[in-house]
Amino acid sequence: MGSISMRLFFLFIAIAASGMLYGQMPVEGDGLPKLLGQQKTSGQVQALETHIGGAYEPNGIKLHYNPDAKLTRIELFNGDNPWGEAIQKFQGKLPFAIAFTDKIVDVKKKIGEGFEADGEISATYFLIKQFQLDNHDGYKLTVEFITGRLISVSMILEEGSSGNLMADGSVNKSGFTGESLLSMVRKSKSNYELQKLVTLFDVFYSYSDKTHIIYAEQGLEVVTDYSGFIQEIIVFSKGQSSSQGETTGSFIYPLPYGLKFQDSKADVIQKLGTPAGEENGAIYYNYGSARMNIYFGGSNISKLAITPNKDYTPPAPPVKKTGK
Repeated sequence: MGSISMRLFFLFIAIAASGMLYGQMPVEGDGLPKLLGQQKTSGQVQALETHIGGAYEPNGIKLHYNPDAKLTRIELFNGDNPWGEAIQKFQGKLPFAIAFTDKIVDVKKKIGEGFEADGEISATYFLIKQFQLDNHDGYKLTVEFITGRLISVSMILEEGSSGNLMADGSVNKSGFTGESLLSMVRKSKSNYELQKLVTLFDVFYSYSDKTHIIYAEQGLEVVTDYSGFIQEIIVFSKGQSSSQGETTGSFIYPLPYGLKFQDSKADVIQKLGTPAGEENGAIYYNYGSARMNIYFGGSNISKLAITPNKDYTPPAPPVKKTGK
């Protein structure tokens, strides 16, 4: 009996330890997006960090902080993903009651209308939706699938995107977020976010040909390939010149990550950290498949040009396992 009791005792300890490691996250589900914008030393973030013990990959979660130690991104992973065996399945609850076993149609129902879909269902496919976090900030939810299988859920802080600061610092009631500019690259010029933006202008473009659409007074230029897919999005401060020589007005809607046209190079680096590089007179930052090139006229930002990130390599679909 003693031997059996001892085995049961160790079995209980093993089950309890497993629960502590995987199933009892101090913050999970819909509580995870609420951590965005908090400092690493805040109570809930610190509790999650302590629970993980710095072992992000075995727990299937990654927490990203800006230079000020503010939590700006949370990534949750399924097992058997294209990023390597070290990244295991996240065992906690996902936001919006999403489950890793969900199909694309299931996730669409759970996150509700207003999402944008990108990619190919037969390859890599994304569901993207923006949510309000508080009276000032928002966040972008991205659910990624490969060949119909859900492999990751990420939440990215979008500072100033919900409450509402325009490029001139006034209140933004448009619903447009500066980070949307980054997600338009390589999409069709008919994509939802661009169409929502130009609808706000309530005017016709000032110039258009097969590869350019320019709203000079509104400070926007869109460059596409001949198939209509966006290769560059440029937003201007007042008094710049478009590619067709038109003098621009200032783009008044929010710029990405809280940037303002009056920002100096030092201001930009303070907000965004060290640039990824410098090219053609601009400093640039890479955000996934997009690159944000920041140009300065005098001491302030003159324009932002969003282009494809030449250094980005999309994850390959997982190799299908074949049984005998």
